[in-house]
Amino acid sequence: MARLDRMRQNQEIIDALGLKHISTSLKDSAQSNCAKRKRSRASVVVDDDYVPPIGDDENDVESSNSLIHKMAPGRLTHSRGSTSRNTRGTTRGVAVRTLVEKSGKLPVRIAAEYDAPVGKNACKLVNQIGVQVRSNLSSYNVKNWKSVDAAIRDVVLQSIEDQFELEGDSNLVTKAINTKCGRLLSSGSNKLYQTYKKLVQSHGADYAKTHPPKNATLAQWTGLIEGRWTNKDWLEKSRINSENRSKTSGKHRCGTKALAVRVDEETNNNDGQVIELAKIYKDVHFNPNTNRWIQPEDEATYETILKVQEDHCQDPNAIPLTQEEISNLVFKKKSGIVKGLGMRPSSSLVTTASSNSSVEYIHRLESEIIELKEARARDKEERAKEQEVRAKQDEVQNNILNFLRSKGYDDAFTYGGGSSSS
Repeated sequence: MARLDRMRQNQEIIDALGLKHISTSLKDSAQSNCAKRKRSRASVVVDDDYVPPIGDDENDVESSNSLIHKMAPGRLTHSRGSTSRNTRGTTRGVAVRTLVEKSGKLPVRIAAEYDAPVGKNACKLVNQIGVQVRSNLSSYNVKNWKSVDAAIRDVVLQSIEDQFELEGDSNLVTKAINTKCGRLLSSGSNKLYQTYKKLVQSHGADYAKTHPPKNATLAQWTGLIEGRWTNKDWLEKSRINSENRSKTSGKHRCGTKALAVRVDEETNNNDGQVIELAKIYKDVHFNPNTNRWIQPEDEATYETILKVQEDHCQDPNAIPLTQEEISNLVFKKKSGIVKGLGMRPSSSLVTTASSNSSVEYIHRLESEIIELKEARARDKEERAKEQEVRAKQDEVQNNILNFLRSKGYDDAFTYGGGSSSS
């Protein structure tokens, strides 16, 4: 309002002085400024073809690596000095690079018990791996990470080593990083395929082939279309895999934090003792905001976990089950992993890690396993002796009953009301 009042006062002065040409110039200037503002608003682009960044299934969300990571289909994208719709590129990995320049390499522990990165910087590591994989691969049409050219793999791994201090056995570190690279490559290709199918359905195959999403170049896009997505053998294999995945339920609410990272944090807060399976299961399958389970069968699984431990502990002499044993009893056993905890089985924890804490941890686990086996052996022997005693008691009792029946007594031992003795 104050601005309008000043404009009216200026106009009255101009009219009083008869300076109409100045008035015309001011009007033209105001119209020009208005047009500029309209053009500025017009430079805001509605990005209808945008798809979220490619990431890992569990935790590759570029919340710390991209200034535009929360863009969604149809979101307005601002551009200063340019109306280009592709605003990604130089912003990839900015947050991590800034932290490295400020404080040096970010420490990340590759834990032998999880075979994966854990700790506060684990998510940043996985995000950065995803950025490097997408930035350095000219083609996604490869069978797996091992099939990628060795020179490209070396570039990706070196970039990671330049930004992160990876703690753990060297062989384990190499294996874990390569595994993450392979999973991110696979999940990224799958997300692109889902985008391709939607484009084909809505706009047709010809349109889809020439309109790649923002997170893939035209060469990468067409390479996948011609090498995979139109190949009959690949499509049949993809169909079978999709059907198999649909038969399993694996929905959870881990968010950006991988299960291994979550369990490791809970274990550290629990004086180094592995967190209870029931607690971690409820944390990742129950939503307290809606007071509902992610899937209806999740509540039944949770109740089963509680019941297994409760039933086992009804025997006062029973040794409490470990969380790994509970997992094996509740879930279908899977080789190489303790389901629900994201850990490796205790029997496979063999490592050459130089870290004293890792070595001590493994020795402690091995000692606990030996003690459990010995205790269970003793318990089994005691149970066998008890059964033997009970069997003898039953035999004596049966002999007495048979003798009494032979003397005319019935099973209820009614001496007066039933049969009479001779």
